[in-house]
Amino acid sequence: MNWQDFQHRWTGPGRRRLRTYLVALVLATLLPPLVAGAFALWRTSESYREASGNRLVDTARTLAYAIERDLNAKTALVQTLAAPVGGAAGIAGLQEWLDGAGLLPGAEVMSEPVAHVRLTPPTRRFTAGGLPSDTALAVAEHGRPSVTNLFAHPPRAAIVTRQSAGPGSAEMLLVSVVVTPQQLVQLAPQDGPDPLAMLVAVTDGAGRVIARSRDAPRFIGQVVPDWDKVQGAGADHGLFEAATTEGLPVKFAFQRLAGTPGWVVVAGEPLDTFNAGWRRLQNQLLLGGALAVVLALLL
Repeated sequence: MNWQDFQHRWTGPGRRRLRTYLVALVLATLLPPLVAGAFALWRTSESYREASGNRLVDTARTLAYAIERDLNAKTALVQTLAAPVGGAAGIAGLQEWLDGAGLLPGAEVMSEPVAHVRLTPPTRRFTAGGLPSDTALAVAEHGRPSVTNLFAHPPRAAIVTRQSAGPGSAEMLLVSVVVTPQQLVQLAPQDGPDPLAMLVAVTDGAGRVIARSRDAPRFIGQVVPDWDKVQGAGADHGLFEAATTEGLPVKFAFQRLAGTPGWVVVAGEPLDTFNAGWRRLQNQLLLGGALAVVLALLL
């Protein structure tokens, strides 16, 4: 047998058909495990992504509980101190006591008759005393102390409580302690301006920043981007994608604060960091599957 005959027999039509059949047989054999592997890959990626989202939600919820406890303690303090107020002399005494004790430094004590607040037209944003009318009316009607959204310039907020005007008096007063946002909520600042670190912020019911873990002095009082996504969520907690004020795309978890006029805690990771874990796992599984197919075909 010469070389031409050997080459013809080895590469001839019969050999090509046999190799085609073998490749088709290998692919048919691999098809069920490939489909099962693709489904397992999809489920694993989804589970990993869901776990990452749950971790963010848990972080926001834990921070919200801590902030709620702190706000409740400050509200209870104001309510206790304002209980014996009664009249202008009582207001002046409370202001002097707060200044002397160093509690809530720079706070301003104000009072307003509840009857006047109830006469505030619904279209007015502020009462005659300068308080946000929605919170003032809620406290006047229900008597539960509350904090307000930010108002004034520079931004301020108030702890508002309803008290009697004095012994034997039927008149009721709204006593409010006006403070800076930093005196109501404080977040641990980040070490350095690392844009890849987790970002935590607290906003009021209008989306204005009350506290922020990065560059807080620059952003307090500003409305956060994509606030409409939180408003449209229709739930007390959840996940959404948005851009930070610096323009960085971030995956956020939010948790609404109980006992406030719509305050929200958000905790976010840069989108690339949030997706890196499950995408890395997905790429590894895809690479392993591709290598298995190539090895099977070569064999």
